[in-house]
Amino acid sequence: MREFAATYPEDVAALILVDSVHEDWYNNSAMTVERKTKIKKMQKVHKLGNYLADLGFQGFSIFT
Repeated sequence: MREFAATYPEDVAALILVDSVHEDWYNNSAMTVERKTKIKKMQKVHKLGNYLADLGFQGFSIFT
């Protein structure tokens, strides 16, 4: 998004970043073992959340 805003400043009045992560968060060359572990954990939680939602547990919260 920031690259688009820098390239086309006349077309962008503002940027609103909601729950964003830094651009390098998923950069494999800069990824540490700790970060890979966190990403794997988040993926498991999201998969579980999707499965529970399919079963009707939309209001169920998972705290990690």
